[in-house]
Amino acid sequence: MFAIATYESCLASNVAGWRELFALADREAGPLGVPTRAREVPVERAALILVPASFGFDASAVHEPLLAAVSQGSARGAVIAAACAGVEAVLATGVDRGRVVTTHWNLASRFSATYPQAKIDASDLVVDHGDLVTAGGILSWIDLGLHLVGRFWSPSVAVRCARVLVWDPGRRSQNPYAEPGLAWQPLVADPALAPAEAWIASNYRSAVGLEAWASAGSLGPRTLERRWKAAYGKGPRAWLRSVRVGEARQLLTASPRSWEEITVSVGYEDPGSFRRVFENETGWTPRRYRLAFAGS
Repeated sequence: MFAIATYESCLASNVAGWRELFALADREAGPLGVPTRAREVPVERAALILVPASFGFDASAVHEPLLAAVSQGSARGAVIAAACAGVEAVLATGVDRGRVVTTHWNLASRFSATYPQAKIDASDLVVDHGDLVTAGGILSWIDLGLHLVGRFWSPSVAVRCARVLVWDPGRRSQNPYAEPGLAWQPLVADPALAPAEAWIASNYRSAVGLEAWASAGSLGPRTLERRWKAAYGKGPRAWLRSVRVGEARQLLTASPRSWEEITVSVGYEDPGSFRRVFENETGWTPRRYRLAFAGS
């Protein structure tokens, strides 16, 4: 059924973990009457090819067998599933075909610069296109594995496995884990945006109008919208929300300020409205975020 396309720097814990997880899925499937599916086969015969995570991957190095396995597997209809830095094998071979993929939040900028045509959204933990599944984060191989168990075994088997692993099967976003100031880093640098970037860095805590922002950057509003989205992956308004949420995340963990005080300090007036923005952006409440990271 499946094959793991290993490479020199991939995580041994990921490789062994997928094998153990799929064996666990078969054990948990038995009482539910779900067919066993955890059969590892050579990569050229696999219906599912998995590319493990690593702490770094360079497609230009000595990974030709991996790239060939991904490219040829996709061409014959195998499902390609990659985690973290392993997603570069997807981008290097072009099997993404312009579709949105995710990867570790800290790799999105480098991958966007290396593969300008790629559509990378590192806010999602798992993105599934049917024939292509990508996941972000070093330990996202567990999330990806559970997602695949849900697909190839059943959702109930995936839930049983998650209980055994003591793992949250509801994890959907990387946003709570990314560096709070990451929104300030463009995916692709655009020198024409430098004046607008300098202006918003000094004014993001104030009421910001798009026309004033564009004028400060010697750009028209539509040009600012277009170029900002190309550089940062989000339009100016959505990006500004991310910046303010990032600032709030820093204040939640580094200060004892109340939510009302934090709301005002990042440029919002209504604490309830900003709480909804925060929860939409991170998937967590401010209280949960503070409890999770204030001691870090």
